[in-house]
Amino acid sequence: MLSHPIDARTLAYHVVKRLVFAVGLALFVKYLILDLSIVKGRQMSPLMQPGDRVTYTKLSFLPMIRDLAPRKYGLPVILHIPTHSGELGCLRVSGLPGDTVSISDGSLYAKNQRIGTYTIGSGDSGTDVLPADYSPRDNMAAFRVPEPGDSLLLDNISVRDFIYVYAMIVQENRAGLYKLQPLLTINDSLKNDYLISDFYAYAGKFCDIPDSFYTNWFFWDRLQLYIAKKADTSTVNISFLLKRDGTVVNSYSVKHRFYFMTAQDWAEGLDSRYFGPVSEDLFVGRPRLVLWSMDPAENGFGALRWRRLFRFI
Repeated sequence: MLSHPIDARTLAYHVVKRLVFAVGLALFVKYLILDLSIVKGRQMSPLMQPGDRVTYTKLSFLPMIRDLAPRKYGLPVILHIPTHSGELGCLRVSGLPGDTVSISDGSLYAKNQRIGTYTIGSGDSGTDVLPADYSPRDNMAAFRVPEPGDSLLLDNISVRDFIYVYAMIVQENRAGLYKLQPLLTINDSLKNDYLISDFYAYAGKFCDIPDSFYTNWFFWDRLQLYIAKKADTSTVNISFLLKRDGTVVNSYSVKHRFYFMTAQDWAEGLDSRYFGPVSEDLFVGRPRLVLWSMDPAENGFGALRWRRLFRFI
């Protein structure tokens, strides 16, 4: 038989075609089906540990499909953390749209039913809680998670509820469309140039507080207590104005579904107790399996943790 010489252009075409197909398939799987993430924090400990390489599925969280897969209490979700742009984290669903959520003595309630008692400190049983005035992780007043179409009023609501509403507005709209303006009054006098000197989280003028604090109600709550103590008066009030194009906004209509999300470890977790409900648009996927895990080390050469290989979540 006669052999024909291989045409270089034909060979190159077939190689490139197969490469394009392989890359396209890999991108399809990565962005629509399955992806891998490295766990950095301890907020889902002991379920997920720092150094875990976790696979998560995405399909049921795609916009065209997620309506067919309702979220359930306790479901762990990989999501974009609202207060950390571009950063992924993992939290549990603890409140559905329309639920009234509250926390009492380390237990979370929704619809007047206890959803769960969560770990306080890594490895702790969760039975020893901190005083009610220390942190929202152990005791939190009731808050209703809004449903799509709900109209939220901004007049005469608490600092926490105002910050929760503002955080939801930020999630639903492009950056900078809505502006938050904090106001400080001491003895009924406006004091926005008040100098904060030794507060644990910020030093400077009240009017110069960075935007990074605007979705953390706990910061404002503690700041008000601090100023009241420094000024030696109880008539200190922090309030807010919400503006769009310079016009004060007094109400807002919710567009998306929001969920109240909590960490497994309340001592380590930054979650809805601090920044409010999370839009479903920020959900990315559901963690399924710890493929492997490396013990974090300062030199970057941590040991392989054999006991965490192929652990289902």
